[in-house]
Amino acid sequence: MNSYPNKIQTYIKYIFFYFLAVLVMVTFILYGTSSINTPPAFELTSLENDYTITVNDVVLESTDLTSADLGVINKGDIVTITTTVPQDPVPGSCLAFRSILSTVNVLINDKIIYSYGQDYAAKNMMLPKHYNYVSIDPEYAGSLLTITFSATENSAFSGISEIYFGNVDDYSTYFFQKEKINFIIGDFLSVFGLVQLILFITLRFSKKSIDASLLFSCMISFSLGGYILCYNDVFPIISSNDYIFTCIEYISLYFIPPSIIGFLIVSGQEFGIKISKLMCLIDYIFVAVVSFLHFTGISHYNNFVTTMHVIALIEGLYSIFVLVHSFIKKLKSPDRFEQVQSASVNALLAGLLIFLVFSIIDLIKFDFMKYVASQGESRTNVSFVTVGALSFVICLVINYFLHITEHINEITIKTKLQGLAYKDSLTGISNRARCEQVQKELSESSKSFCIISIDLDRLKYVNDTFGHLSGDKMIADFAHILSDVFPTAILVGRMGGDEFIVIIDTTDQSLISMCLDKLKTAIDKRNDSSKDDPPISASIGYALRTLPSQSCHDIYMEADNNMIIQKQLNRRLLSPLDQQKGGENR
Repeated sequence: MNSYPNKIQTYIKYIFFYFLAVLVMVTFILYGTSSINTPPAFELTSLENDYTITVNDVVLESTDLTSADLGVINKGDIVTITTTVPQDPVPGSCLAFRSILSTVNVLINDKIIYSYGQDYAAKNMMLPKHYNYVSIDPEYAGSLLTITFSATENSAFSGISEIYFGNVDDYSTYFFQKEKINFIIGDFLSVFGLVQLILFITLRFSKKSIDASLLFSCMISFSLGGYILCYNDVFPIISSNDYIFTCIEYISLYFIPPSIIGFLIVSGQEFGIKISKLMCLIDYIFVAVVSFLHFTGISHYNNFVTTMHVIALIEGLYSIFVLVHSFIKKLKSPDRFEQVQSASVNALLAGLLIFLVFSIIDLIKFDFMKYVASQGESRTNVSFVTVGALSFVICLVINYFLHITEHINEITIKTKLQGLAYKDSLTGISNRARCEQVQKELSESSKSFCIISIDLDRLKYVNDTFGHLSGDKMIADFAHILSDVFPTAILVGRMGGDEFIVIIDTTDQSLISMCLDKLKTAIDKRNDSSKDDPPISASIGYALRTLPSQSCHDIYMEADNNMIIQKQLNRRLLSPLDQQKGGENR
């Protein structure tokens, strides 16, 4: 009966989230356009032409940096480029260019004015990627400019990055504006990963149920965020410690495959689970071995990039196959509840699928540019990875909101189930299971309280004489009276049959007496207004807990004994006819 409205609500929810996703996408696109960029105060020139280029003293035919086919530069190879300093200097003139795994010397008229990386090379450390800013005095205009790159690693680079000439502040602004999308996406992923980590730790220490996919989602966010920020050289804007950020770049890159495979494992993908676990184990062993070799100086991180690319390509294709298989299976599944239940996970898996496809494209493009194309990988960006990460960001947002709605639904269902499990079906007050649970909780606390044990009189007689419907109505009416008289009680419950219990948060005898008088008044009022129903009478006993060492069970037994004494007194007060009628239930 309610399936159609529920479907409408589900569709409305999804439309809202997809609208939110489009809004996020449009916001990122608008932010990435050049229309909001700040123009440079002075001309910023890209020096691409009119070079003499030599590799190990062999002069290349090309004079253009973009088309110079250097080949793959290995350890010990020296690349030298020579040109002239522009004739029109600007205030604060500098050369700005990037070097990869190589020392750098900049010479004006054969005189060294700048050097970088020799200290790393002397210590046999991996040279980080580095943005070189070289101040150029106006007097050097038209002078001979020579830049020398000496590779310190095998497969160090295969092309020369763009070389800019202009005002140093203008270039810094230009660089930040060029990388702003990478900065926003990388920063968001890193912060989101931190939020997920805090949430995971909080749930772990609060001993609540933990979704393991939260941990792997955190690892994916950290790995992607760190890699995007480091690969696109965003960190040099805020720090000069290139070595640390280059290490973070490689570690983040190596952690992406096991994080994705781990997420697939814990997100309920049953298909190929054994293969996924084996891949995940191999990935973590690979990261551990490579890190050990790097930090012991045996072999540096960069020497394992090709191996990692092969592993990532195999696992990426496998993951795409698993995800597509999972989506097809879900579409064919008649279990609508299962489909809605896993909506948040599906959103995240969709983001992963898009990211994997784009990452494979970038991976193939990077290797092609490095080992085949003449430009080399120095001018290669990870634009597809960034787009894939943007899709992943949007899916993370959708996943976050869907996860919240699913969690709210889960709490609502759990509350309803608990209500059914702990509610007496006849009276609507707490049942025996709930009463015993509350007593256990109170025993573990140091609270002072009063337990009132109540027993209906003559219930058996009513059942035998007027029928069980009348007996049930008497029980329900009495439960309603108890709920009205004790609205702020810790517990109002039915222990079973004609036995009731009330626990109130006081040990004040006068206040307890007032409550019991109010109960007797409410019973008399009911009896006066329901002449056609059998009258209600009850035996009552209570006991106080004044010391934390007293168990709730012992207090209840004391109250029950006091109730039995009262019941025996009530029997003596009954008329002879009532005594014949009123065999108690005890």
